[in-house]
Parts: sequence; structure tokens; C-alpha cells
Amino acid sequence: MARCVLLCVLVALTLCQSSPVFAWWFVENVTVFVTNKLEGGKKLIIHCKSKDDDLGIHVLPVDGMFQWHFFNNFFHTTLFWCDMQWERSPGGDWVRGSFNIYRSHRDIERCRDKCWWDVKEDALYSPDTNGDRKPIYFWPK
Repeated sequence: MARCVLLCVLVALTLCQSSPVFAWWFVENVTVFVTNKLEGGKKLIIHCKSKDDDLGIHVLPVDGMFQWHFFNNFFHTTLFWCDMQWERSPGGDWVRGSFNIYRSHRDIERCRDKCWWDVKEDALYSPDTNGDRKPIYFWPK
């Protein structure tokens, strides 16, 4: 039995060295960065949570960043979502949305250990696997 366990550990370590994608399944410390890229001095109000953690409410000025880090769970079902809102114009309508900012199965390869988000008026942008920032979520109408 001990030989079987040792063999499994050696195979896993070998795979980690030979495949960066496989290695990321074992290197599970992730940092998420959300940056306010709204124009005209608009503040972003953000409240992020997981099933187990409430990260609190934060008000981000333009170019302000909120970040946190965590470890993916063993089954890679980690999910963080963020409720966000910003005022379209002073005394005007509020734009609100709730978004899955980190979902292990989607983001473990795309983000690796750092997941970047830019919040703009039209959408939330994040790099794809090639590093090109693409709109991932659009604001509700």
C-alpha cells in the first residue's frame, strides 16, 4: 500500500513538472484583482463573497483596486461573486450587477494564480488565455 501511495505521488510530481496546466491544479493559491476603470471620476461600490467568506463592502475610486487571495478547494468548485454598482451621473440612475468573478472550472487555466478584472461602463473585462482583455460580463440593461 505504501508503495502505491509513493508511486502516485511520484507520478503527480512528474506531471506537474511536465505540464504547466496540470501543475496549476496543485498550485492553488489565487489572487483576484478588480480595478475601477469607470470614466468621469465615478466610484465603484463592490461587495464580494463566497459560500464561506464575506469580503465586505468597498468603495473604489477611479483606478482603485480591490484584491484578495484564497486557495481553491480540492474539488475545484471555488466560487466568488461580486455585487457591484455605480452611479451613471450625479443624482442619476444606478447601474447594478452581480457577477461570478472567480469560478474554478472556468478560471483555473485562464487566470492561473492571478485573475485580473477591469470594470468599465459597458462591461467587465478580463484577459483570456492569450492575455487579450475581453468583455466577459455586460451590465444588465
